[in-house]
Amino acid sequence: MIELYGKQVMTTLPEIAAPEHSALLVIDMQNDLCSDDGVFAKQGADMTSYHGMIPRLDALIGSAREAGVLIVFVQATTLPGGESRSPAQILFELRMRESYAHPLDEPFDFCIPGTWGHEIVDGLGRGPDDLTVLKHRSSAFQGTNLDLVLRSNGIKTVVATGCTTEGCVDSTIREAGFLDYYPVAARDCVASDNPPLHDAAMVILEAYRAVVVDSGELTGVWAGAGDRAAAETR
Repeated sequence: MIELYGKQVMTTLPEIAAPEHSALLVIDMQNDLCSDDGVFAKQGADMTSYHGMIPRLDALIGSAREAGVLIVFVQATTLPGGESRSPAQILFELRMRESYAHPLDEPFDFCIPGTWGHEIVDGLGRGPDDLTVLKHRSSAFQGTNLDLVLRSNGIKTVVATGCTTEGCVDSTIREAGFLDYYPVAARDCVASDNPPLHDAAMVILEAYRAVVVDSGELTGVWAGAGDRAAAETR
């Protein structure tokens, strides 16, 4: 902790990621986006990175739950019939689709509520006390109640995980910082269907946008906090 301008600034990972004021965001880990049979895979997106990342993310979720960290599953959501799509959003999605190896000709519908594609991928256990936020844009804060929920629970730090690194993860991290949260990214628990864009995004995130650490470092902080709390009650 340092003091600047008369304000206390957290600087170390144990301070920043203390479980009592941290939230773990699991962003867009849904079948349409991360599964081999999902809409994005059918466009030619590369799912390889997600296969290895999911077990690590599941372990991190378990660690967070044991430490009492607030867990929020964020789900990309597209309303049927284009009801959640503005003309600008439609153009964005067209450009995104055209970036894949073999874009399909039919409408690019994905993550429709009530469909398999909207559901969280297998391998990530969601607990009964975990929160859910549905979003219609890249950032998990845009047009959602996420900021209200976090502030209502005394959250100061947002730990971002999920997909895609250069898209919804990056957008959420940036807006978290703009809203005066401490942004943290779990390096080995974010992934993309476009490895070069993942690498480019990580360069920027690690430069100054977020505190970027391996999931094992977070697990160590959260387990250590629990050990200290247990020792204090003896």
